[in-house]
Formats: sequence, structure tokens, C-alpha cells
Amino acid sequence: MRKVFKKSIAFVLTLALALTSLVVMNTTEVKAANNYKYFIQPASSNDIKTLQPGANSEAFAFNVDVNATVYVDVVALYSDTITASIFNEAGALVDQKAITVAPVNANEDPSGYAEFALAAGNYSVVLTSTVGNYIYLFVGRDTAAISQQKAEVTVGFNTKLDVTGGKVKAWKSSNKGIATVDKKGKVTGKKAGKCKITAVLTTGEKLTCTVTVKKNVYSARKLTTSDVYYGNSAANVYNMSYDKKGNLVVRVRFVNNIGYKVVKLDKMKIVVKNSAGKVIGTYSGSQKLSVAHGGAKDFTVTIKKSKLKIKKVQDLVNAEATIDGKSVYYQ
Repeated sequence: MRKVFKKSIAFVLTLALALTSLVVMNTTEVKAANNYKYFIQPASSNDIKTLQPGANSEAFAFNVDVNATVYVDVVALYSDTITASIFNEAGALVDQKAITVAPVNANEDPSGYAEFALAAGNYSVVLTSTVGNYIYLFVGRDTAAISQQKAEVTVGFNTKLDVTGGKVKAWKSSNKGIATVDKKGKVTGKKAGKCKITAVLTTGEKLTCTVTVKKNVYSARKLTTSDVYYGNSAANVYNMSYDKKGNLVVRVRFVNNIGYKVVKLDKMKIVVKNSAGKVIGTYSGSQKLSVAHGGAKDFTVTIKKSKLKIKKVQDLVNAEATIDGKSVYYQ
């Protein structure tokens, strides 16, 4: 918790006693960390707590929303030993621990904390200082976080979700026809669409990720003449998919901005790679065309399954394709 605490406090805490015995401090806004929830948190110098030596402070009330390890953390003017006593709603003592308050390094104010295992409910904390002190009081708990709040997965493929800061009791899918999830958080796409994957924690908390499942189709914007400088031609793969036989069907857009009619794309080579950079398949050949200057032509080539370097179906959504060739034209 200390690492979370240090990151979550956006203060430079400077405490000093003036002749009027007032505590003066310079603060900036206090911001909670994304993975920490405060039950008590100071907002300004008005929230300084004064502790008399050997005397109990007032009771500082707070509510614990789920069963959790709760941290009572103080930043003080002086090094000290402060006893933190936790009472339940009925006023019974639940737990009591001593907090050693000391500088972590020369540039920091004295600080310390204690941990309390508390069930959900209403509580109060009473502090007792050994030497008398001026403090900021923080009470809170770590919160769990899911690795992705939004995720995409291709039909037939999977992605992994994880939870930090909590223990998962169960994983659930709002629509198993769209995506399923196993007990380890592995999400598998079943059909194009959207669903919610929820991690149910042992504390009762629920963390949700919205999963979008996409068809196993590569898609890119088609080239236009505005994409090509005058005197040139270009081609790009704008769509790829597997047919029922496992052949890879590749759709190409050719754009002519040469200034003459193009009749052929010669020495054409298409290379398709998966997300790991491994070649799925290649196609070499020529394509007859009849494309006037300023025009475009779409055509399809098929890489037979027997010619594919990787015959197992690959994730085409995250694949890449390149095409090269030489335009033949009449002047």
C-alpha cells in the first residue's frame, strides 16, 4: 500500500508552527490512485488533525464497502508512535495497532501506516499520539483492476484478461454465443458481436470488460487516385478471408495515375504475414488489366490452401499484406 499511497498524494507537505501555534502547510490537490479507494482523505490544510500527547483523538468515522484489508495511514509533523484503535458501529473495539511514524528519507515528512482486516460495515478510528502531533489522516483500501476495460478478439481466437489487486472467484460472459471465458480469464471469440466479460471477486466486487468479437476478415481502405502522385500507379490489398476450403482469398485495388492506359500488372507479388511477422502465404503472377488514366480496378486472387506456408487458419484481422509489381501501359 505504501507505494500506492506515495503515488496517490500530490502534496509537498510542509508543516511548521507559527507564533500563534497554528499549523501552516502548502498543498496541492490530493488525487486518488486508480487502484486505491479512500474512506477518509484530506482535501486541504483544514483537514489537519491535532493530537494531544497521550490523549485519545476524536473518533473519525468511515464505511468499508467490501471485506478488505484497510490501511490507516498518517503523515505527521513529528516522528511519533501513534496507536490506531478501530471500533465498530456498536462502539466495540475491533482491533488496535501501533503505527511507527518516521521519515522514509530526508526529504519526506514522517509517515507510517497499519493494516486492519475488516468486514464490510461502519467503523471509526481513534488515534493516540505519544508526543503530540499534527497529522494528515488517510483511511482506505486497495481496489482491484481488470487488465482491459475494452478488448477486441477475432472469431476463433482468444485474448487474456487478468485482475490485479483482488482474487477472482468466477469469470462470466453475458453472451456465450458471442464469446466464452474460462476460469483463467481466457476469452474466446465465437461470433461477431459484443458482450461483457465479468470477473466476480471473492469480495463480491465485479469488474467488467466490453469485448468486441470480429469476423476473421482482413480489411483496409481502398486506394484512390488522390493517394497516388501523377505519373505513378499503385495497388493495395483491401480485403482477405478464408473460403470454405481453407483457401486464402485476396482482394486487390489497383489505381492508375500514370497518364496512360494500363493493360497489365506484371511481376506481381503478394505477401501475407500474421501478427507475429510469419509468412502465411505468397502469390506471384501477373494480372491483365484495362485501366484508363485516373481509373481504378478491383480484382481477386486466391492462394490455394495447399500453397499456404501456414495451413492452420490465422487471425486475419491482425494480419498484414503487401503487394508489388510493374505496370505495363500504352503510350
